[in-house]
Order: sequence, then structure tokens, then C-alpha cells
Amino acid sequence: MKRIGTAVSMHFTFASWNVRYISDLEKTKKMLNLIARENPQLLALQEVNPKFHSSLCQSGYFDWASFSLDLWPPRRGDSKDRRRGCSVFGKRPFTLTSSAVLDKLPFPEQTLAVKVCHPEGSLTACSFHIPPGVSHLKEKVLHLYGIAHWLATEEKIPAGSERKSTIIFGVDANEPKEDCSDITKNKWFRDGAAELLGAASKRWHGLEDAFRSCPVENRDSRPSTPSGSPLAVSFKRGDGSSAIPCRYDFIYTTKEVRVTRAKYLYTDSRQAGSDHAIVVADLRIPKSVGAALHSTE
Repeated sequence: MKRIGTAVSMHFTFASWNVRYISDLEKTKKMLNLIARENPQLLALQEVNPKFHSSLCQSGYFDWASFSLDLWPPRRGDSKDRRRGCSVFGKRPFTLTSSAVLDKLPFPEQTLAVKVCHPEGSLTACSFHIPPGVSHLKEKVLHLYGIAHWLATEEKIPAGSERKSTIIFGVDANEPKEDCSDITKNKWFRDGAAELLGAASKRWHGLEDAFRSCPVENRDSRPSTPSGSPLAVSFKRGDGSSAIPCRYDFIYTTKEVRVTRAKYLYTDSRQAGSDHAIVVADLRIPKSVGAALHSTE
């Protein structure tokens, strides 16, 4: 390991999106256009069809990619939901150094953690999908607890280091049941959700919701709900006029990462073909933190 010599802030855009297992060519084009418009330097995707992953690789928008189904391929006879993976895409000056799935969880292919380097430091970028409790009750609970525990372990100070690991993840959590401005009043469907997404007193890890961390004036969450709950709309549960607006999709970061802007593009995402909003956050790692970041030789 070597210390980065110059303390320079790291500015970049991170986006996360459940792309709904899309393989249709026309929808794929629309979704790729939305990604290109938002121009993230790091992109986490969930429920990714191999064809969609290949299309984005071939688009030239990104310099490298990692795909969970390459690390944990589906087996013959696996159900459709075992053929939906997670991806992380990146652009220079970020470079990919390693990739892994969380192989102790019931659906490893729905997790992906990559180590990346930047001229000013290194970080871990992750993409997670929590299976729906309606069809995978036990597995959902195990994923919620398992990811929360992994994050708590991963962010601990490495031996010989002066600081904790920098981690950013995007997730379709299929939680919470109710998303309130006071997070302590959130309601959850399943055990483990509060340990992954809840108030600081409940969370097993120290990462924070980027949308909540962002200054209120720099949050864009159209369309909003009159009650202010959820804080932003990323998915609608149910059908038709009775569908319930939810915020199931999140970006979380370790505390040293500053969130300068955050937005949920629900309408644009639906028009592109997904039933989930792309979540986009402009992030900055301050000079004082950048000076302590390490990269692998």
C-alpha cells in the first residue's frame, strides 16, 4: 500500500438503478440514453439482464464493467430471478482492481462489491438487490441482515491504516413500508431492514442515506407526495390508481463522503422503460480525507 501524495478533493457522480431485467432493444436504447444524459462516473445496476449488460458495455459510455453473473453464473434449471444480476460500471480516472459477490447470502448473484482506484484514492462501490419478501421471505431477511453485517465489517479500520474504508452502494431494498422525514418513525416490512436502512441507533453500519445527507435545497425528488412521505418516489407498489408511492431505491455512503446534489428521476425512468427511478448523487471526498486514502500498488 502507498499513501497518495497530493490532497485533492475527489468529485464524481454516482448513480443507482434497477433496470427491470430489460432486454427489449427499444427500451434498452431509451435507458442507455438516460444513463448517458446523467453521465455518472460510477453506476450501480440491479436486476440486470446479460443482454442489457452487454449493450451498455458495447455503448462506449464506460471504460470498464463488472457483472455478478460472471462471478456467480446461473445453473441449469435456475429460476428467472436467479438470472438477474448486479452490475457496476465505471469511467476513467476510476479503474477497477477487484470484484466479488457476497457468497454467504442466499442469492449471491444479487450482490456485487468492487474495489476501484482513483488518482486521489480508492473506494469500494457496491450494487445490491434485496429479493421481495412476498416471494422470498426468508431470503429477504437473510439478505438484509447479511449485507448490514458485511458493511459493518468492511468499513472497519484496516490493519495499519489511519482511517476507515470509503464505501458507496446503490440498492433496491424493497423497503421501507413507510419512509418518513423522521427516520426513527419509518415502518418496515421485514426484520433486518432497520439494521440496513434505519436510524443510526438501529443500523449496524455507519453509512448514511445520500438523499437525507444532501442539503434540502439540492434535493430533486419530483414527483413528490403531498404528505411528504415517502421523501422521494422511486417505485409504486400495487396497480393503477391505488398504487402506493414508495422509496425503495437508495444510495448510501460512508460519512466522509459529502453529498452536494441528489435526485430521483421517477418519471424519466418510467418513460425509459423501468418501473424504478434512477437515483443520482453528486459526491465529493474532501481534501483532508483524500490525503489519507490509499491505493494498491
